[in-house]
Amino acid sequence: MVVVFWSTTCPFCLRHNAHIEKLRRAAAGRALGILTVCRDRDPAVVAAYLSRHGYGFPVTLEHAAMAAALSARKVIPLSVLVDRSGRLQQVIAGEMFEEDVMQWLQLA
Repeated sequence: MVVVFWSTTCPFCLRHNAHIEKLRRAAAGRALGILTVCRDRDPAVVAAYLSRHGYGFPVTLEHAAMAAALSARKVIPLSVLVDRSGRLQQVIAGEMFEEDVMQWLQLA
């Protein structure tokens, strides 16, 4: 499972989210879960952002609960990898290269 924390106002998140969307499309039909966690509070703002950029990845706004469960770090974007047993494998702070994000296909 890939979990990504982000915000609609973060320029680094915008580039990172493009890679996450590419990963989502490439992982279609595979056993790789992707969930993004937006730190914004207004669902309409988030929906407009997703629509404007053509992103189809799942989003939750419940960032406090997710952050408490996965990482105390407050940097965005923040990518978290959880294995099939529910164990935390990696916490990666900051924007990642597309090639690095696409390597997560190997987890499927």
